[in-house]
Amino acid sequence: MTPARDSGAAAAPEPPAFVRGPLLTDAWELARVAHEGQTRPSDGGPYLRHPVEVAELLRGVGLDDDGIVAAALLHDVVEHTGVETDDVYGRFGEEVGRLVEALTEPEGVEPYERRKELHRAQVEAAGRRAVAIYVADKLAKLREVRAQYARAGERAADALKAPLDVRVRLWDGRLGDGAPRVPRAPARRPPGGRARRVGGTARGRPVGCWAA
Repeated sequence: MTPARDSGAAAAPEPPAFVRGPLLTDAWELARVAHEGQTRPSDGGPYLRHPVEVAELLRGVGLDDDGIVAAALLHDVVEHTGVETDDVYGRFGEEVGRLVEALTEPEGVEPYERRKELHRAQVEAAGRRAVAIYVADKLAKLREVRAQYARAGERAADALKAPLDVRVRLWDGRLGDGAPRVPRAPARRPPGGRARRVGGTARGRPVGCWAA
């Protein structure tokens, strides 16, 4: 599903400080142009902040070589914009192309749970670097959900593409041994939110992620 687009004109965002050198500069430029006008479902903010956060999370745990950071910046361009997988391979090479392809959900698969399961298997098969981007992507989305619950309470669930219980069930699964240990955001309960037991672990309502 393509994210909503904001029709209002805005100045081009400045690249993050970590964008240096030809590969990252080119990846930033493609991500910026491809996601131009798209917004996040959590608060209507610029979509581009999401791939930037994913890249920053990876850098924060020492995964900071240009190949994986470029792929993090580009991980949604095939799934959510008009960019084709072949375009990424041709412009950025085999490594970045393979990672972006792995992070792109398979098309035409229903129901939601089956599509997510196939995507997880696809990511695992692509190796630890793909898993690292996948985990950072989900953590960034989880932080968005928590922030939205803090702002809007139970109304935040209206923007989720799948019921929260479905997301919890999917995320209780194990994603290989290649997942890096990524810093977690402090847990925040929404106004009036109450912790509940899921899979034997106490969890608050803001569990899940924005589907990207």
